[in-house]
Amino acid sequence: MRVKTTEDKPCDRSALLLMLAYVEAECRRLGAEAAAQHAAMAAALVPGDGAARFVVH
Repeated sequence: MRVKTTEDKPCDRSALLLMLAYVEAECRRLGAEAAAQHAAMAAALVPGDGAARFVVH
């Protein structure tokens, strides 16, 4: 059985990064800075080429 990675589906990777950017922005909006930083760190750990990063402030 082969496990699919994010390299197999670039749209999945993009969707995950977009969701994490949204979570980070909402956490900042609510004043939960530590949670926002965790979401940003999670986004940084998503495997891939690193070219597609979403920055929401």
